[in-house]
Amino acid sequence: MSLDELLIELSARKVRVVMADGRLTLRGAAEGITAELVEQVRQHKVGLRESVITGQALALLARLKGYSLPAGRIDAARIIASRCAARHLKREGGPQDRAADASSILAGFQDIERELIANGGRFDPELAKAIEAVEREFPGARFLELGPKTREGESKY
Repeated sequence: MSLDELLIELSARKVRVVMADGRLTLRGAAEGITAELVEQVRQHKVGLRESVITGQALALLARLKGYSLPAGRIDAARIIASRCAARHLKREGGPQDRAADASSILAGFQDIERELIANGGRFDPELAKAIEAVEREFPGARFLELGPKTREGESKY
């Protein structure tokens, strides 16, 4: 059974793979967790761990979209992103090494969240719901803040 097939099987059985302290655990109804399924999980432990971490990173990314900063602190977001990017590149070996595993991506998102909180940022559930609604209705949409108009109909940015 391939990793993709295992993930489909886990989903069909309503069994979730969770990770705590680096260990994978299966959660679901006992009848869905058979000895054969456990053996398949053991065989695909590395891929499943990567899948769980990827899920955590995507969930954190979605949460980060719902953070807001106090007035006058918006420039902090740019500084945070620059610092985290520099740390990521240093951790990954420099700009030439752009391939990153899920663990380093998750660590980068966690760095961003810590920096946002340290700069007075807070998660705004209403903002998160609004962003989710817009993304659902308009896939690929991006939120932009337009600067002051320099000429009629043009933005400074």
